Amino acid sequence: MTRLRRYAQADCPEAIRAQIIQLMRLEWPASFRPGVPEWPTEAAELNPVSFVLSISDLVVCHAAVVSKSIAHVGSQYLAFGICAMVTAPKFRRRGFGRLVFEAATKYMEQERADIGVFTCDEALQRFYECSGWSVSTRAPLIGGTKKKPFRSDELGKVTLLNLFSDRARAARKAIVSAPIQIELGEGKLW
Repeated sequence: MTRLRRYAQADCPEAIRAQIIQLMRLEWPASFRPGVPEWPTEAAELNPVSFVLSISDLVVCHAAVVSKSIAHVGSQYLAFGICAMVTAPKFRRRGFGRLVFEAATKYMEQERADIGVFTCDEALQRFYECSGWSVSTRAPLIGGTKKKPFRSDELGKVTLLNLFSDRARAARKAIVSAPIQIELGEGKLW
């Protein structure tokens, strides 16, 4: 039986959490170093929520949604992002990732996001565009800290953008005209 569930990361059951971490370790082994916490995948102040698709008791796909209030082009916006989106290799190309991503996007809308923004590798760009997100070439994401910022485009990442609120859609021209800075902590990027 296929199930799609949503958990605040702090409330995610241990057995599911362990499987999510295992998937992440397979996909991004360099991200796991001694002394670096494995869970939650994001800081609590980012309100991380995990979307988990499982078949029977096996986790096959995961995405985390995070959020933060940001200042951008003279206005405050509630920004949401996707991180730790991963599907187990033997379950890819079956539509599971699309189900999880669409559930995460719907959650952002329900939570009254102004802006949805995150980065991905160029090879995944089309996947996200097919779900209604747009590539933002003039507004790359700047992560890290004010003292140690870094640009997503300098890492070869593509920035995806979705303007959810009427206010953000009305300010589209301004929003997409400048890099979007989200202080997430040293070395961090959505």
